Amino acid sequence: MKHDGRMEYLGRTDHQIKLRGFRIELEEIEAALLRHPDIAEAVAVLGRDPSGEDAIWAYAVPQRSRGGPPEVLVDALRASLGEFLPNYMRPSAIVILDALPRTPNGKIDRRSCRHRGEKSAKARNRRSR
Repeated sequence: MKHDGRMEYLGRTDHQIKLRGFRIELEEIEAALLRHPDIAEAVAVLGRDPSGEDAIWAYAVPQRSRGGPPEVLVDALRASLGEFLPNYMRPSAIVILDALPRTPNGKIDRRSCRHRGEKSAKARNRRSR
């Protein structure tokens, strides 16, 4: 509430987004990612693809015991998500990280994830030209 009695809208406290006309709970995508036995942590955020369109980005941290190239895990995650999520809820990009970025108080820093993904997409887009 502002000093003059007007209410100020600060945004949503949950992680629901609207993408291409669909309301999506990002926690549902995260839960589907965490169903995979090789995933320890996961987060989904709304970001932008290389063309500038809104897109869902997923970030996952593998279990410590898991070895192998990240590309194999990404393919396995895409197959797994295909079993649990409709097309419109599947991430456009899945990024494997050693650890999710955290805020000073230990919460997952979703904003940092989003910027990290957009930077890597721009880099991949520049390399593919």
